[in-house]
Amino acid sequence: MKIFGKPIFAALVIFLMTGSIPAQTNNSNLVIIVSDQLGNVVTGAAVTLTDRDKIKKSATTDDSGQLEFRKLTGGKFQISIKIDGFKEYRDDEIIVHPNENKKLEIVLELAEFETKVDIDQYDAVDMNDSTRTRDLTKDQIETLPDNPDELKRVLQTIAGPTITGEDMQITVDGIPGATLPPKENIKLIRVNRNVFSAQYEDTYGGGIEIFTNSDVKKLTGWMNFNFGDSRFNATDPYLQRRIPSQLRSFAFGVNGPIGKKTSYGFYSQRSVNNVGSVVNAVILDQNLNAVEFRESYDTSTVSQYTALSITSDPNKKHKVFINYNLWKNSGRLSDVGGFALVSRANTTSNYSHSFGFSDTYIINPDLVTVTRFSGRFSKNKIVGVFDDPAINVSEAFLGGGSQTDRSSSNSRIEFYNDTTKKVGKFSVGFGVNLRGYKLGEISTSNFGGTYTFSGRNAPLLDSNNQPLRDGSGNIVMGRITSIESYRRTLLFTRLGYSTSEIRGLGGGADQFTIAGGRPDLGVGQFDYAVYQQNSYGIRETLGVSFGLRYENQTNITSRTNFSPRLGLTWAPKAKDKQKPETTLPRITVGIGTFYSRFGINNIMSERQANAPDRSFYFITDPAILDRFPAVPSINEIQQSATLRSLRLIDDDLQAPYRNLFNVNIFKRLWYDFGLNFSYSHTRGFRQSVTRNINAPFAAAAGDTGTPVYPFGNPRNIYETRSEAMNRSHRYSFNLNFPQWKIKGKPIYVSATYSKLRSRSNGVTGSGSAIDPYDFSQEWGPTSNDGVHNIQGYFSLSFPHLIYFRGNFNVRSGSRFNIITGRDTNRDGLYTERPAFATDPNKAGVVQTKYGLLDPNPAAGDALIPNNLGVGPGNAELSVYLSKSFGFNKDKANKNTPRQRLSFGISFNNVLNINNKANPIGNMSSPNFLRSITRSGFGGDSWPIYPRNVSFSTSFSF
Repeated sequence: MKIFGKPIFAALVIFLMTGSIPAQTNNSNLVIIVSDQLGNVVTGAAVTLTDRDKIKKSATTDDSGQLEFRKLTGGKFQISIKIDGFKEYRDDEIIVHPNENKKLEIVLELAEFETKVDIDQYDAVDMNDSTRTRDLTKDQIETLPDNPDELKRVLQTIAGPTITGEDMQITVDGIPGATLPPKENIKLIRVNRNVFSAQYEDTYGGGIEIFTNSDVKKLTGWMNFNFGDSRFNATDPYLQRRIPSQLRSFAFGVNGPIGKKTSYGFYSQRSVNNVGSVVNAVILDQNLNAVEFRESYDTSTVSQYTALSITSDPNKKHKVFINYNLWKNSGRLSDVGGFALVSRANTTSNYSHSFGFSDTYIINPDLVTVTRFSGRFSKNKIVGVFDDPAINVSEAFLGGGSQTDRSSSNSRIEFYNDTTKKVGKFSVGFGVNLRGYKLGEISTSNFGGTYTFSGRNAPLLDSNNQPLRDGSGNIVMGRITSIESYRRTLLFTRLGYSTSEIRGLGGGADQFTIAGGRPDLGVGQFDYAVYQQNSYGIRETLGVSFGLRYENQTNITSRTNFSPRLGLTWAPKAKDKQKPETTLPRITVGIGTFYSRFGINNIMSERQANAPDRSFYFITDPAILDRFPAVPSINEIQQSATLRSLRLIDDDLQAPYRNLFNVNIFKRLWYDFGLNFSYSHTRGFRQSVTRNINAPFAAAAGDTGTPVYPFGNPRNIYETRSEAMNRSHRYSFNLNFPQWKIKGKPIYVSATYSKLRSRSNGVTGSGSAIDPYDFSQEWGPTSNDGVHNIQGYFSLSFPHLIYFRGNFNVRSGSRFNIITGRDTNRDGLYTERPAFATDPNKAGVVQTKYGLLDPNPAAGDALIPNNLGVGPGNAELSVYLSKSFGFNKDKANKNTPRQRLSFGISFNNVLNINNKANPIGNMSSPNFLRSITRSGFGGDSWPIYPRNVSFSTSFSF
C-alpha cells in the first residue's frame, strides 16, 4: 500500500492529531434550541437565564434557532423566552450539573394557547419515538459536503443503517426522492428512527429528514466547480496503470425572498465524468489460446440536474413547500467492464421530471394535519452499439452484441395525508397513503438471441487436442471450464468435425435464449395504505404507542395485510447533581409487522414472456444449439416443435412480510459521551422465489438420463411463489461523542458498529445437482451473514475558516455462493452446488480452502451450504480539506463574512487500499475463487476506486 505523498500526508496527520485533542473546561455549558410545533426553528427569540444568585444572562436565538450560555456554574436556573406571536415560556427548574454540556430543546406554542415544554431529549419520554432522534446543528451542517451525491453518502453514514441494515431514506420537507438542496438552503437535518409507528411503511421510520429555510430575508447564492484528473490518481491494481479519467462539474444556486413570508431556492449542476471502465476477462486469442484480457475504455457520462423549490408560511398555521426537479443523463459505452467486452457497449439517455407539494396545517396546537402530493415521470433509453447475437461464456467473458435495446417510460404519483390530535396525555392519529404506477416499454431486448457456454464433464485432451486414454484404453473424463468448452467449439468446427463429434468432445453451447413478437407493452399498478396510530404518556418517564396499518395493491390477491405496531419507552430522569455515568439508561422496545409491495417490474416480466403477441424461448435442444454461431430466427423456432417458455405468477402469491422486534438502550457515559445499543430480530415470511415447475423429474447426474416432465412436454415454466423464509439478528453500537470545541470551533464525530447474523432459503431454483425439486438443503446463511461493519464521519472547524472532514468504512468479508456452473438437474438454472468430497481420489474433485469439493455429487451426498465462501474485507478512508477567505464582514451578525471564496481538495480512498470484490464462485469459470474487480460500500452503490484526488473552488455571497 503506497501513501500519497509525504508532505500532504504529514499535513493530514497534524490535522488529525490536532482534532483528537478536545478542549477541556471545568465549567458547564447550556445549549438551547427553540422551535415551533411544526419543527421550524424560531429565530430572534429573547432568552433570559437567571441563576440562584439572581444574576441574569440574556441572548437571542440565531438563524438556526439556537444559542449557548457558556461557563456556567452548576446548579438550578430559571429560564424565560419571549417573542411576538408565541406564548411566553418560563421554567424555574432547570438543573445544570457541574462540567455538563446540557442540551435543552424547547417548543413554543401560539400566543393564544398554553405553553408546552420539551425537556432535555435524554430526560424526557416521547411516546412516538422508539429510538432516539438526532439533530444536526447549524455548525455541523456547515461542514457537510457541497456535492449532493457526496452529501447523500455522508448523511447516510452519519445516520447509520436502519435497524434492519438498509440505507436510510432521505426526505426533503416531507417529500421522498426530492433532489437534495444545497446545504446553504438547509435549516435542519433530523435522523428520525421512529420505526414502530403505523405511520411508516418500512423499517427506516421517518428516515433522514431535511427541512429547508422559509424565512430567507435577502438574496444569497453560491457557485462551485470541481475538477479531477487521472494524473493525480493512483494506478488501478488490476490494470497496473492509471485509468484515464477526468471529472468536470459546475454547479450554482441562489435563494431569495418572495415577499415577507415566501422564499425560493434554485439549484443547477452539470457534470461531465469521463471514467475509464476496466474489463478483466478471459478470452481466446487468434490461435484459440485462453488469455487474460485487461483493458480500460472511456465510458463518459454527462449529467444535468435542475431543482426549484418554494417554501412559504402564508400564516402562522400553514407551511407550504413546492419542489420541482429535472434530471438528464446520457452515457457512452455504458455497461462495459468486468466480464463485458466493448462489443457489449450501450449508449444510454435518461431524463425525469419530479414534483412535490406539501402543506402542514396547524388547526390549533393540539390538532395538526399534513398533506403531501408528489409525482415522478421518467423516460429511459438503451441502444446497443452492436446488434450481433450475444455470447455468454460463463464468468469468462460476455461478447457478441448488446441485445439490450429498450425504451421505457415510468410514472408514479403519490398522495399522503396524516392528521394528529392530542388530548392531554393521549395522542391519536389517522392517515392514508395512495400510490399509482404506470410502466410502458418498447423493447427488442434479446430479439437477436444469446448463446451460453458453461463448464461440463468432458474428455481430457492432450497437447494435440486428442482425448487422453488410461492404461486400459478408456477415455479419461474430467471437469473443463466454460472458456475451454467455447474453445473446443471453435477449434473443432474449424477442423471440420461434425456437431455430434464436437459435443462429444466437450464443445457446443449449453443454452440459447431468444425473444420476439410485438415489442411494446404497458402495465399499471395501484397500492394504498390506511393507518391509525395512538400514543399515551402513562407518566412523565413512561409512554406507550400502538397502532394498526393496512396495505393492499392491485396485480396480486393479498387481502390480509394488517400491520400491528407496538412501542414502549422508558426514560428515567436524572436526579439533582447526579453524575451522567450513574444515571439509568433510556430503553425503548418495539414490535411490529412490515409488508413489502410486489413490484410492477415483476408484472412486466411476466407479461413480456406470456402475452399472446410476445414470445420467449429458453432452448437446450442440441439440434438448435449446434447451429452456433448461426442464429435461428424467431419465426423458424415458432414453426418448429419447440415450445415457448413461460413466466408465471402464482395465483396464490401473497405480499411478503416480516415481523420485527427491536430493543434500543441509550446510556450516558463519562465526559458526556453516550452509547446507543440496538438489537433487532427479524423473521420474514412469504418471500418471493422463482422455480421451474416443469423441470424434469428424471434428471440424473451428468448429461444423461431420460427426462419426465410434470406437464408432459419439455417446456420451461418459471413460476414466482411466496414460499421462502428468512431470519436475522442484528446488533449495533453507536458512540455519541461530546460536543467538543477547539478555540470555539465545533468538532463533530459519529461512529457506528454493527454485526448481522441471517439465514434464508429464498434462492432461485434448487441447489441440488440431482433433483430440481429438492429444497431441503437450501436453508443457509445469506450473503451478509456474519459481516462486521464500522462506519463513521468526522468534521473539524479551525480558526481562519479552515475545515477538515472525512468518512471511513471498515467491513469484514461478505459471503458468496459456490456453484458448479452447470445445469445438471435440467431446471434451466445454473445454481447447482457441489458436495463435500467423500473420496479425494474421485475424478474432478477440487482442492479449495473450504475443503475438497466434488462438482459431480451422487444422490445422497451432502451439498455444501449456501454462501459457503467468505470474501475479503474492505476498508476506506476519504478526507476533505478546505480553506475559505471571507470578505465584507457583517458586524451585526457576529462579524461573519458576507462573501466567501473557498478552495478544497478531496482524497477518496486516501490510503489507496485495494478493496477486492468477492471472488468468483463458479467452478466452471477460469476465474474460480479469484477477485477480478473492486468492491464497494452501501450495497456496492459506492464503488471504492484506487485513491483519487479532486479539487474544488466555490464562491458564496
